[in-house]
Amino acid sequence: MRREDELLIQAFLTVSTNIGLVPLLSYFKRRNMIYESVIMISLTIASIMYHVGEIYADHKIYRMFGMTSGQWHRLDNVFTVLASNSLYYHLMDFRENHKINELVRWCMLSFTLYCQERGPWLIQYTIIPILVPIFMLVVLCLRKRRMPVWWANRTYNMGIACMVVAFYFFYKGLDEDADYLRAHHAFWHLLIGLSFNFLYRCHDPIPNPVPNSSSIPSFSP
Repeated sequence: MRREDELLIQAFLTVSTNIGLVPLLSYFKRRNMIYESVIMISLTIASIMYHVGEIYADHKIYRMFGMTSGQWHRLDNVFTVLASNSLYYHLMDFRENHKINELVRWCMLSFTLYCQERGPWLIQYTIIPILVPIFMLVVLCLRKRRMPVWWANRTYNMGIACMVVAFYFFYKGLDEDADYLRAHHAFWHLLIGLSFNFLYRCHDPIPNPVPNSSSIPSFSP
């Protein structure tokens, strides 16, 4: 049984580290990215409610929201998948084709809900719907026989670096009993938020291309 002060520190770590996603909201607002804004706000709320519920599930204020920590956890999984997928749609320039954009979004939403209903506590049912748009991105590159222009962006490289380290901490945090104060999970929150900030912005005009990148062709027709 952890002491009260340890529980407070755990709550602070797991809640405050969601702040890494907040700067994206201004980015989305400037570009009128409403869908992405709603998904990111929903993800932040679900994550906060899930982690608060881990400690204060029996508090009367928490019970007013009518859902358990486990139910918030399932919503957190759903919005984590949708947030990840929206990033890959952004990198694939699906916003340029409204019909394809809408079709892919709604199909992936349906598939994500199916996976979470089938196995909300099985990690493969969170990973599989994230891998689908990654596969689509790879296929798009192969079809066009060229690398996307953001591939040459240092911002992209920084985003990938943050994501790799983030998944290390995610893996370490899967054993909740061994993750003291959920510190590993908190680092996952912080680093994946930084990664998203870098990766969304790597699609902007490239201020700092990597050396010898001028020969890398663009996605643009």
